[in-house]
Amino acid sequence: MDTREITSDNYCIEERTWCCTDCGHRFTEYAPLGGELACFDGEDRNRYFLPVYGRHGYLELMERLMPESESGKPILPDTVDEFLRRLCAVTAVRLSSAPAQPCCPQCGDKTVCEKRTTLHNHPVAWVSVSENFLAGN
Repeated sequence: MDTREITSDNYCIEERTWCCTDCGHRFTEYAPLGGELACFDGEDRNRYFLPVYGRHGYLELMERLMPESESGKPILPDTVDEFLRRLCAVTAVRLSSAPAQPCCPQCGDKTVCEKRTTLHNHPVAWVSVSENFLAGN
């Protein structure tokens, strides 16, 4: 298993272009490639990413924010909801889990078809956690 930390130099994301089958609107979204990044939607309508592994990654933050959770056990939806609630307390932006299947931002319909996928390695918005929290205060 590769234990390198995920940084902007060693990850890939997918740029996906979708078309709504109801209203015909074309839109683009970014999604993680593989399981190395967690993906969140912000209340500001931006998409944010967080490395799953490594220092200040999803799993480390899960252990710190949810010490009552058992490490190595499956992460259930209720646990994710509580984790997000606690994570939002130490981030500047209110986050929610990014949906697996996108919906049209124009009409809200979930019947969309993927038109194109492109791999990228360029800057994305990382989840920014409070320095005080990370320092252990």
